Amino acid sequence: MKIVFLGTPSFALKPLIELNNSRHKIVAVVSQPDRAKGRKGNLLPTPVKELALSLNLPTHQFESIKNQIAFLKSLNADIFITVAYGQILSQEILNTPKFGVINAHASLLPKYRGASPIQSAILNGEKETGITIMQTELGLDSGNILSQEKIPILDSDTIETLFDKLSTLSADLLLKTLCKLENGNSFSVPQDHMLATKCSLITKEMGSLDFSKSARQVFNQIRAINSYSHIDGLYIRILDSEIINEHQINKDAGLIENDFIVKCGQGLLKIKQVLPMNKKRMTAKQFLLGNDVRGKKIGTN
Repeated sequence: MKIVFLGTPSFALKPLIELNNSRHKIVAVVSQPDRAKGRKGNLLPTPVKELALSLNLPTHQFESIKNQIAFLKSLNADIFITVAYGQILSQEILNTPKFGVINAHASLLPKYRGASPIQSAILNGEKETGITIMQTELGLDSGNILSQEKIPILDSDTIETLFDKLSTLSADLLLKTLCKLENGNSFSVPQDHMLATKCSLITKEMGSLDFSKSARQVFNQIRAINSYSHIDGLYIRILDSEIINEHQINKDAGLIENDFIVKCGQGLLKIKQVLPMNKKRMTAKQFLLGNDVRGKKIGTN
């Protein structure tokens, strides 16, 4: 098949590599425009653009892809594939290729439609997640399901490990789906919209830890997003933790005990790795050598 690949962040890199190594032909790669990042505001290429150029693939960036109908039609592609592209496609674009547009979404649709499916699955304590390949339509992640594959979410999983697993799975499932479409063996299943849930962009404020919650909830938050708190006004990011107890009810939530064990509303959580403001990441043991926090409360400014 002749493919137009649309993607932007690093999640889309493995699918792009696998498609490029397959018997299919990528006739164009489309990514979001370069954006200013860092204190100096330098323009940086998107991960997909950077990879596509290294692979000598025709690469394009548009502020608004909706204005590029003539160009997209001129590519004569059989199918468009989107993986975390970041722009809404018009109906005219969806109608352009023979097989339409398919999207690899990092959840078991109809659960977690939207911008943060991986983080949301961890935050909500899901035991499994997966990749859904769907036929793109105008609605938000609401198109018919072409294929879907599950993987477990382990306690050892973090946003980084699950991100990597799902990126790999999306590459594999896209190739399988293309084969079925090409051979006429594919069929689509409508989503049950009554079961749909949505997830929004992750904000910095969502990282603030509340130790009045259960140890399991705090543990999931630390694994899912950049989480932080305060001890005596010291801003500190919590990078790793371990559940010590899930059942003990505590009235003094946030109290720090020996070995950086924190009382939660329900259960006990051991802090294992931290990143204090203007410091390097360190183990809890290293942090405790210079900070006597036993008997203090975490979560206070």
